[in-house]
Amino acid sequence: MKYSLASAVKFYQYAISPVIGSRCSMYPSCSQYSVLALRKYGGLVGFVMTADRLMHEAEELQSGPIIEKKGIYLVYDPVENNDFWWNK
Repeated sequence: MKYSLASAVKFYQYAISPVIGSRCSMYPSCSQYSVLALRKYGGLVGFVMTADRLMHEAEELQSGPIIEKKGIYLVYDPVENNDFWWNK
């Protein structure tokens, strides 16, 4: 399941995103975050983490750390910042 979901996100990254342009103001991008979460935690948890990221994006924009990538300022929000609840 995680591979089919990750493949769907990769399709979005390579076929759709270049046409509509980047819309994520976070780093890693929302779609890359999804791929990373799916690969690290599997289909169900990765999907839930992706949904959570998309829902709390506006909140993070107000309080998250700012970094610069290629001359663009983005809010830094890696998977590792959101898996504190997971038993490591």
